[in-house]
Amino acid sequence: MLAEYRTLIRSAPDRTGPRGLAMQRFDELCHRAYAGLFQNPKFERGVDVSKGLPGVPDDRCDGLAEMQRLSARIGEEAQALLFHRVFERRTFTAMRDMGMGGERELAVLFLRAVDAVARFYGLSGQSPVVAMMEEALLRA
Repeated sequence: MLAEYRTLIRSAPDRTGPRGLAMQRFDELCHRAYAGLFQNPKFERGVDVSKGLPGVPDDRCDGLAEMQRLSARIGEEAQALLFHRVFERRTFTAMRDMGMGGERELAVLFLRAVDAVARFYGLSGQSPVVAMMEEALLRA
């Protein structure tokens, strides 16, 4: 299944292990956070026929809280881009036709978003851009 995620990245050299794992983690998070909103028998829980009060399952609550932390870290636009590309499996052409921007720009932003998710989950090291900024601040 990890190979399927890697195909969402066009360039073979860009299909790294941490990026594939980051997309898998994001997809699984979406399934947890949005359980019940989208039909997907593979990930749906069984029907609750108990006589207690209906509520949001704990796993979904945890997923929503984690999604909020992730969104706060990577930004709403990066989260939305990942949602459309990873969770909904939209192509860059379809996203372009929806008015989200050009295909090349979307591809670059998508890689940045995937890298941010990888850093959020500790799958890759610190961003070189952030490292350079911190180094400059230390010298100041």
